[in-house]
Amino acid sequence: MREGIAKHHGYEIITEGDSFQVAFATCQAAVAFCIDIQYRLLEMTWSKDVLKLNACKAVRGSTGEILFAGPRVRMGVHWAREGTVAVRLHNLTRHKVYAGPAVQIALDVSEAAHGGQIVLSEDAVAKLSENMAMAGFPVIRLVGLYQLPSIPCPVFLFSVTEVVGKPLRRQFTSLRKIKQVWPPQSYKLPPVLEYNINLPPLPNASNCLAFVCLRLATYPKEKSKCDLPRSIQEKFEEVFAVQAQQFKGYLFQTHENSFKEGIWTVAFQSSMDAMRFTHAAQMLLMHTHWPTSAQEFCGASVPSPDGRWLFQGPRVCMAVHESSDYFVSDDDSIDPNSPRKVMSFAGPSVTLPLVLTYAGRGGQVILSESAWDSVKPVIMQHPGAVTVIGLGTHVVSEDFPKPMLLMEVMPNLLAKRAFNPIMTKRLIEPGYRDAPDPKDPMTIVFVKVSKPAEVVAAEKGNTTDAALRDEDISLIIQAYQVSVSMYAATARKLLRRYHGYECREPEPGKFTLAFKELADAICWACHVQEQLLHLIWPSHILSMSECREVKDAEGNLIWRGLRVRMGMAYGMVSNKKPLNTGRADYFGVLANGAARVSALAAPGQVLVEAACPPFTKDRQLLLQPGQPTYLKLAYVPGSQRKGPQKAVIEVEGDSDSSDVANVGPQTVIIRAVGYFLLRGLDNPRLLYTAESFCLQSRELHVNGDMWAPAAGPYAPGGINSSFASSAGSIRRNWSCWVERTRTSLLGTKQSGSPTSRSIATLFNFAQQHVQQQR
Repeated sequence: MREGIAKHHGYEIITEGDSFQVAFATCQAAVAFCIDIQYRLLEMTWSKDVLKLNACKAVRGSTGEILFAGPRVRMGVHWAREGTVAVRLHNLTRHKVYAGPAVQIALDVSEAAHGGQIVLSEDAVAKLSENMAMAGFPVIRLVGLYQLPSIPCPVFLFSVTEVVGKPLRRQFTSLRKIKQVWPPQSYKLPPVLEYNINLPPLPNASNCLAFVCLRLATYPKEKSKCDLPRSIQEKFEEVFAVQAQQFKGYLFQTHENSFKEGIWTVAFQSSMDAMRFTHAAQMLLMHTHWPTSAQEFCGASVPSPDGRWLFQGPRVCMAVHESSDYFVSDDDSIDPNSPRKVMSFAGPSVTLPLVLTYAGRGGQVILSESAWDSVKPVIMQHPGAVTVIGLGTHVVSEDFPKPMLLMEVMPNLLAKRAFNPIMTKRLIEPGYRDAPDPKDPMTIVFVKVSKPAEVVAAEKGNTTDAALRDEDISLIIQAYQVSVSMYAATARKLLRRYHGYECREPEPGKFTLAFKELADAICWACHVQEQLLHLIWPSHILSMSECREVKDAEGNLIWRGLRVRMGMAYGMVSNKKPLNTGRADYFGVLANGAARVSALAAPGQVLVEAACPPFTKDRQLLLQPGQPTYLKLAYVPGSQRKGPQKAVIEVEGDSDSSDVANVGPQTVIIRAVGYFLLRGLDNPRLLYTAESFCLQSRELHVNGDMWAPAAGPYAPGGINSSFASSAGSIRRNWSCWVERTRTSLLGTKQSGSPTSRSIATLFNFAQQHVQQQR
């Protein structure tokens, strides 16, 4: 006992025979002490002489587990409210002495307990429920309404049965020496009353509550709907109520037969508590011992590669939603004579998570957009604590037509669970599982807005204009921020049209995107470049040197507003992982290459790298160094242009290459620029530039030194078509390139050829490559 008192920072007040009076600073410490002592007494090795005593004999449960062994100690816990206890020092021993009504109540509660039982007053439970984790997650059950000698009116008393994860199914009769007011001796409390120890939660500052709906997804196929037997229904109620009490939740039923139909609802004060409850409940469902009669409501057991269970037992879909659109009412369907009132909630706040459970899959945890917004700050501060999967933006049902972002948040131990797509009315934006598959070739795009020099100077406070006031500097920065938002909205709008996926936005105006098709990625980039000309930019932006309107010789608008550099690479990625935001991110050489290509792009330029470009429908390479490639844009309403075609055009179908005869305002022109050495990559890569027909008058140059032109006497012979060639042809092509380069170095430098230094460097590289191939 004294070891436990010291361990939990208690203060031994007095000892009378074999009894102790101990004071603790918190109710959590007091309960943790009691639980620790009860388990240690049970696990301690007692001598045979002790176990022969009637009060110390070993008692086993129905399944053979030990329930009692050794001395049985009864314990009572009461939380002393302010003014109910007085503390003084003993005149002789200078030891603290406690007195007052609270001390007498604690003595009465302790005397009412049986040997091996922990009894708590209602005040102790109210204080304990504020943080059950600090007490080790005890399981609390309502014992009943009793009349204590020291209190004139009856009070509710509770008992600690076990700790979550450490079963200790001790059974006790009614409490000793005090009068039981309720329930009657023959009445068995339903789990929703017995384990629902918390009061209905109070709304937060926004008058919102978080609601969790749980729906059993595994039940016999021959039944049209779930119809649980009473024993199985009570088992589920107990599991969910026990977990709800750990996170200040309140279990209730939406209608009279909701529990029987396999639907449970829990109210929480915060979405964080609600999410933690769902994770604990999913784990507890797998490790609960289910009776044989419950097997028809259990799904198939599925282990993970490391041997842990991913699915075991019943599969329950859980959804969390936070809202203020609810109302509260009394629920008399459980026990109309109960002195402990049962409450129920209803309204759209409760209906939406129920609809989401029917859209989701068994074993899945889904958060609505409002619930995600509530827990997102905490998850971002603790990366890796949970696994977040974005499910995309959906129209959930006809009753909830507003598009809503849905998130799947799973505990890391269950992160490898795989689910089919959720069944909503319509998918608006793709989610993580809809992103390009890393097993197939794909395109990674890096996009970054070029910050005008005036904005950079304003942010640093280094403006050259002495007459510029602080208010003007603030307006410049605000105008830039608004402009970036306009550009981002345009980019995202067109992203849907070209089947793109937004991976991340590490900073405003900087995106990482993924496309399944290279043609879609190129057309999207060129379409964004063209749409930026027609946005209604703030006047402060258009007055900046880099953002002013510029027209070509024919009077066509080619520059206006912010300028954005875009670079992309096509090929295979190494792997795909979810970020804390729930979005997919890709890793490998391809992602690094796309970032390097974007760094070489000038503001307003689109650069493309594809070592193995895809084939078109007519089995031709999409990109060829010797000739331009033409693609068609897919226009959306609102695009405007100056030229012979003024009408808004909607083109259906996939982007594909076209011939020169079809070149027009809807056309994207792709030309090879040359070979460039990308930082971090060994071999030079052939880069292409893509531009729409109306913007081909832009004079843009790659921000880097060219190693070799795309075609001509100084180009690596046949390197672009070597993908389908044998290793021998690759060596022959490089050998021819080396010989041509050697000849050009010995002869007179031709007009327009690379510099001697670049040729020499390229020649050395080529010669080393040929030696390696040989």
